[in-house]
Amino acid sequence: MPYLNHDMAIRVSCIILLMLISQLAVAGEIVLSGVYQGKNLFVRNPYIPDQKKFCISQILVNDVPLSNLPRSSALQISLDHLKRSDEVTVRIIHMDECTPVVVNPEVIQQARDFEFLFTQVDDNSINWITTGETPEGVFELEKLKWVGWVKMKDIPAKGEMDNNQYSIEAGHYSGDNSYRLIYKNSKGETFSGEEVSFYSLLEPIIMYPGQEVFEWISLSRDTDWEIYNDYDSLQLKGYGGEINVKNLEYGDYYIIIEDEPLRFVRPEPEIIPRKKRKKTNKDNKVKE
Repeated sequence: MPYLNHDMAIRVSCIILLMLISQLAVAGEIVLSGVYQGKNLFVRNPYIPDQKKFCISQILVNDVPLSNLPRSSALQISLDHLKRSDEVTVRIIHMDECTPVVVNPEVIQQARDFEFLFTQVDDNSINWITTGETPEGVFELEKLKWVGWVKMKDIPAKGEMDNNQYSIEAGHYSGDNSYRLIYKNSKGETFSGEEVSFYSLLEPIIMYPGQEVFEWISLSRDTDWEIYNDYDSLQLKGYGGEINVKNLEYGDYYIIIEDEPLRFVRPEPEIIPRKKRKKTNKDNKVKE
């Protein structure tokens, strides 16, 4: 080992001390862990005037350093190379004398259980708020009918971890209406919302004609309907206010309108016998 004179030893000691100070100056670290949900992180990066440096010295995403770290007081950490729902850990290395601020840490927050926060029905719409969704989920809107709970429609979920708000048009019947929402995530897990009820002041639907129907049924407003025969076999179903029954066989039926069965008959057409023509004196005249 070469011999160091006094001056050289002091210089080496100063260099080592400066290296230690430098390491201590960048000893601060912020660690964020969660799942990627399609959004990038934004960070405030303070400037240190006396050192003529910005606070952040390095950023690592899943232990991979970001290249070309911008010298700026506002940084965007791009995560778009990841797939949605991928686990992600972001490490922000910074000087001890300053602290960067992550503006939107919630965009990669850890997944939490799904929950219906709020469900409400009014005259025109069904509204709800959820939290803890995952990408590619779906809602099913069910309505309580005379046969039980019936799915009315599918609604694609927004898939955000934070609060998600929804509002869809309601299809109320006159009187009592009961609904519930079912959420299904991409893993096949199912979450049922609470039953919500609403009493509608709509006028009851009237059917024309009355009990005898030959070709058409008219309703006083559009609605969903189902027609069954006397053996409870479904014959027709649809939505609207004009119903063509020309192809139904003659016989007894009932139509379900707003969860109420209304009976009607499609009678066979009456066959009127042809009258014989009476003979006249002219017909009875014998030629001479």
